[in-house]
Amino acid sequence: MASIMTSFQLTDRMTAPLMNITNAVSTVINECERAQGVSGNMFNTSKLASARTHLGLADAEIKQIASDTSRASISQETYNGKVREGTNSAKGLLSTVKGLVASLGGIFLIRQGASFIGECNEKVSQLHQAETKLTEVMGAMQGAGTSQVNMMKNLASEVSGYGVVGKTALINGAQQASTYFHQTDAVKTLLPKMADLAVQMHGVNVTNEDMVNIGNMTGKVMTGQVGALRRAGISFTDYQEKVMKNGTEMEKANMLAQVIEQNVGKMNEAMANTPEGVMARNQNDFNAVKTTIGEQVQPAIVSMFNAIHNNLPTIQLIATGFANASVLVMGAITGIINTGTQMINFFKSNWSIIEPVIMGIVTALAIYNGILFLHNTYEAISNGLKQISILFAVAHGTVTAKEAAATTGATASQIAFNAALLSCPLTWIIIAIIAVIAAIYLIVAAINKVQNKTRSATGVIFGVVA
Repeated sequence: MASIMTSFQLTDRMTAPLMNITNAVSTVINECERAQGVSGNMFNTSKLASARTHLGLADAEIKQIASDTSRASISQETYNGKVREGTNSAKGLLSTVKGLVASLGGIFLIRQGASFIGECNEKVSQLHQAETKLTEVMGAMQGAGTSQVNMMKNLASEVSGYGVVGKTALINGAQQASTYFHQTDAVKTLLPKMADLAVQMHGVNVTNEDMVNIGNMTGKVMTGQVGALRRAGISFTDYQEKVMKNGTEMEKANMLAQVIEQNVGKMNEAMANTPEGVMARNQNDFNAVKTTIGEQVQPAIVSMFNAIHNNLPTIQLIATGFANASVLVMGAITGIINTGTQMINFFKSNWSIIEPVIMGIVTALAIYNGILFLHNTYEAISNGLKQISILFAVAHGTVTAKEAAATTGATASQIAFNAALLSCPLTWIIIAIIAVIAAIYLIVAAINKVQNKTRSATGVIFGVVA
């Protein structure tokens, strides 16, 4: 029997992203520590130390995952070697499926996918369970061997072929009826009539459960309880009822088959020729195709689950490693968030002290930019005068040497101005005054915060001047 084998492709797509995360977290921790140093230890870095510890553990877990994945790859390759042995059989199955689709006139569309494979596996599982029960019951009640069980299976296929009741349902009915019989021939005689009775009672869509109920009803009648069939509309003559109560098992089976045929005829075969019956038969045929595919696919599914079971410790180890690494990375990120929150809270709580310093720096930069603006304005005027001089020189035909000398002189003047600007004590005096004012604001703000008062820094400054 051909089989489809499924190979594993073990791909480590988690280790690299996790390592990227740990690298990013490490960078953030380094930057936070650098900010701590620059700010003069203004916030608590214990969370950063904890985060760095967690980060080290996470890095170790990730490296362990990579090592375990490498070992799992060796087992994977061994399994895949066995998978390749089933490739030719899988190709043969594909050809068989194509042939089935063509023979059924393209009615059935065999789709690949987990849903369809699941349906196929379910159909073959139902059939295997019914056949297993039939084998066990016939062996226990009738002492039947393999040949007798196969005969019953072939009879179920034959009845299903000309009627609307499916093979799996018929086997379920046969195994349930066999719990009441001691002779295989008796079950063989009644199985076609049980199908007729099932169609009479349930229509063209007879289920496995319906046939099990018919099997129970048939068994009870065989013990003389004819009322079970009378309630279903089946009538008995006095002689027929007497035989059902006092006859041998074969006499009862033959009489019951006669009674059912007299009451419902060959209902299973007759309903197969109706429009509803044709659709039911097509559904049965499609289920038979699914069962055939399921028989081919099931060995591969079993092999896959066996491979998972055999490698479960490694799979669990990898899964646990991913979980632990993720927890450690999240812990490190949480530490960084807490530290960042502390920094923000520090600035919020001490803004009244920090603000004057920042405003002093901003004011100094503004004055510096103002001086640069004046310098740039002077330079622009100087360059404009130079261009006018050049135009006059060209217009009057003056020599180029004089223009070059003028340009050199202007450049020297500009350099001299820049040096004078940088060495000018006025610039540094202004910056110093601003620094003093900012310091006064800072001191007053600190005093106000400690003493819970509202002194005006501006008032203090004017008082000092006065």
